[in-house]
Amino acid sequence: MNVFNRIIQLFKNYTGEPLPFNGADVFTSRQYPEKFDYLELYRKGSWVYACVQKISNSIAGSTWWLYRGDREIQDHRAMWLFEKPNQFMTRYELMNMTVQSLELIGEAHWLIMRNESGKPVALFPLNSSQMELMMENGIPDHWEYNLQSNRQELLFEDVVFFKYTDPSNPWRGVAPLHAAGIAADSDLDASRWNRTFFKNSAAPASALEIDSKLSKEQFLVYKKQVEAFYKGVNNAHKTIVLDSGMKFKNIQLSQKDMEFLELRKFSREEIAAVFGVPLSKLGLNENSNRATAYIHDYSFAKETLTPKLRMIQGALNKYFTTAFEDNLRFEFESVIPKDEETSANINNIYLTQGVLTVDEVRESLGYEPLKKKTESPKQLEKSKSYQTDIRSIGDEEVKDFKGWITARFEQQRREMIRRAQRLTLQKMSFFEANNFADFIAAFLLQGAEQAIWEEELQERMKDPLKMVGQALAGAYGIAINFTQFDENIERMLMRRGQRFAMQINETTYNDLRRVLVDLMVEGGLNERELRNNINNVMSLTKRQRAETIARTEVFSAISESTNLTFKDNGIQKKKWLAAFDERTRPAHAAASGQIVKTEEPFNVGGDRLMYPGDPSGSPGNIINCRCTLIPVME
Repeated sequence: MNVFNRIIQLFKNYTGEPLPFNGADVFTSRQYPEKFDYLELYRKGSWVYACVQKISNSIAGSTWWLYRGDREIQDHRAMWLFEKPNQFMTRYELMNMTVQSLELIGEAHWLIMRNESGKPVALFPLNSSQMELMMENGIPDHWEYNLQSNRQELLFEDVVFFKYTDPSNPWRGVAPLHAAGIAADSDLDASRWNRTFFKNSAAPASALEIDSKLSKEQFLVYKKQVEAFYKGVNNAHKTIVLDSGMKFKNIQLSQKDMEFLELRKFSREEIAAVFGVPLSKLGLNENSNRATAYIHDYSFAKETLTPKLRMIQGALNKYFTTAFEDNLRFEFESVIPKDEETSANINNIYLTQGVLTVDEVRESLGYEPLKKKTESPKQLEKSKSYQTDIRSIGDEEVKDFKGWITARFEQQRREMIRRAQRLTLQKMSFFEANNFADFIAAFLLQGAEQAIWEEELQERMKDPLKMVGQALAGAYGIAINFTQFDENIERMLMRRGQRFAMQINETTYNDLRRVLVDLMVEGGLNERELRNNINNVMSLTKRQRAETIARTEVFSAISESTNLTFKDNGIQKKKWLAAFDERTRPAHAAASGQIVKTEEPFNVGGDRLMYPGDPSGSPGNIINCRCTLIPVME
């Protein structure tokens, strides 16, 4: 039984109350001297909650990229799973919970759910207070996850482990809240005292003096009247009426009580300091102006958020990306704010001293140059003729490739129907439905199916790309070494084939799995309904995806091979030329005519693209792109 099935069984057997998220249990087991109810401090301690929320929201909203080597990739299972970890959570929610756990407990754990092929299919956060690290001869051996009396063994490769380092225990983590525990506990007690004060005090904080001794009955009557008419916040500042012989005596706040209120301010500052959150980030803007606000934002981002993001990045690259392949890594966008005023002053100095030109400054700010070089009519005609030739080669290949893709999708549909006929159908839990859907579609992610798509792309594109090279040589008089050209194209197509096969089949797998899981969890499917839903998904796939896949992949491969040819033959600059018609995107029309060095990317709608259809771009910039790469001959 694999980890996926063991966890399913564990959750089936668990019918108790929700798990306690109590840090006291964790730290007691590790023999920390102070014991606090960490969940209560978070839920009821205003400053603890504010600090943790500020940190967790900031980190959860950060931007992440996935790289293979030095190349950014977006269409990868690891990124898809990171963005949509499971059916119930978004990436923002998962990261938010992860950081909250780190701040309160010092650790966070994700469970990597795998299918029968061993590939990750979902991520679930675990309750870190229930995770126990089992040792063997003083060395960590495996994790154990506890649900009441159930103990589930988890292998290291199935757990993504985040921790804030603990100098007393190299294997486990320690939370900032542990250091701030006494201050947070004192602040919570002070808050309760303050609330009790307002609930129980009469509005005139005073005493009533009577010369004669009251009987028990008289005392109770006066006490009841005072409590009924003058006690509590809602009765504050009412006029009190005194009987004859009574005297009103005002009672000032004692020095001890005044020190008690000061304690709350001191505790607030201590808690914020431990978590590394400036008071201005908590809405306390005393003695703050624009300059100090920027300094606070800068220090919070650099000294608090960035080290935590580095720790999370390290854990993702150590435990998560390795579940897919060894050379993947996550990078995050810097959260340190830029001082726009300082940048403007620096650019002004560079312009004055002649260090940068106006266009170079505009480029650094993401603006177009003030002036663009114009081409002669002869050059424009040559570019237009070359673009027409490339479009003709590409359109012919797209038509043929679309037919093959459609036929392959049909073969996949038949295999899914065959597999579905071997299953017993019933209403299922979410975990059972995942296994069920995976059984039907798992072959899409296996080596045999991937190889079919890889080999088809590699063999199919060789001749069209050679025709593109010949058109380039004829139009611009470039002496292309076609022996070297063929070797480069073969390596390029091998690399593209792997990405292409993974992307296409994973998309089909995820589309089908999403539909089937939702339907089976809601009410189950009979054999006819299951077959109809598979047919519907695959029919939609054939209609909507086949031509888009063919056009996107063909023209992207043409542009990449052209960019490689520029590098191999010493072409120093390249130009983006849009296909101007009713389908041309505004961002591509704006990029048309843009000239950059061959080794540098174009700026297209905010994306940095080396060539039209560059897979590192956003889907809106690369899908169905028919733009052309033109050499700029000096």
